[in-house]
Amino acid sequence: MWAPSVTVNEDKNEYCAIFDERDAGYIGTVKVNAATMIAGAKSTIAFTTTNTDITYNSKSKKYLAVYD
Repeated sequence: MWAPSVTVNEDKNEYCAIFDERDAGYIGTVKVNAATMIAGAKSTIAFTTTNTDITYNSKSKKYLAVYD
C-alpha cells in the first residue's frame, strides 16, 4: 500500500481510506467502522495511477476522491 489518505465521515462514524496498490496496478478504497475498527471490502476505482487524496462533504453526504 502506497500513499494512503484518510478522511472521517462523522455522519456514519467511519473512516474512508484511498490508497495506491502500485504492485497490483490500481487505486483502491476501503471504509472502516470507527467504533469497531472493522474494515469493509476494498473497492477498485482506477487503474495505473498514483497520487491520491480523499475528503468527505458533510452537506452532500458524499466522498470526493482525486488521483492522477
